[in-house]
Amino acid sequence: MTTGKPGVFEEAGAWSFRCECGAVGGVLKNRDEARAAYRAHRQKEHAVAGAIPAAPAPAAEAAATPEAEAAPTEKKSKSKKTKEPKEKKKPGKVTNGAVAKAWAIFEKNPKRKEALEACAAAGINPNTAKTQFFRWTKRNVKEA
Repeated sequence: MTTGKPGVFEEAGAWSFRCECGAVGGVLKNRDEARAAYRAHRQKEHAVAGAIPAAPAPAAEAAATPEAEAAPTEKKSKSKKTKEPKEKKKPGKVTNGAVAKAWAIFEKNPKRKEALEACAAAGINPNTAKTQFFRWTKRNVKEA
């Protein structure tokens, strides 16, 4: 008998389930099949709350209970609020960020050392400047 927590698990590439009672489900293709088998086992063997009964109860027995005699109450359904779709932003060039500033500096100073010094003077993080210089040189091969 295998030990461990009850539930669905994967072992050696196959899915299975383990129940509290010690029952272990067979080899299944995927997690969804294992979950369905586990639920079916629990409904069948353990009469878990919310399980689908095997046969519907006769109407005579249902009417004899006090709960059945009480008028059924309707549940209030939540009204679904319809939201107006938001306008999607169109992608465009950002002209005020650190990357845009660095690229503008690279256009003026295509030499790496000069460009990185100019970026540092402009307040751009040196690591951002190095990364962006690398990307800029891949697109604009102007460095000597």
